[in-house]
Amino acid sequence: MLKKKTKIIILSAMIILLGVTGYLNIALNNRRKVFSIFAVLTPSLLAGLRSINIGTDVKVYVVPAFNLAQEYTNFFDYNK
Repeated sequence: MLKKKTKIIILSAMIILLGVTGYLNIALNNRRKVFSIFAVLTPSLLAGLRSINIGTDVKVYVVPAFNLAQEYTNFFDYNK
């Protein structure tokens, strides 16, 4: 479950986006681009801001990779 602060941030972003597109009367093509970005950004934020205790994918894949990456000072060395 998302924290209350995270829900408020996401809801605020949605309201701001809808307000900007509505009041500026953006052309249809530009409006589609804005909503396409928003459609990708919303689930990305939800996935990125969730607790590491939700699901097993973060504990199994992300945390070990993050811990391993902290041992390197250069991305290219880590990526070898």
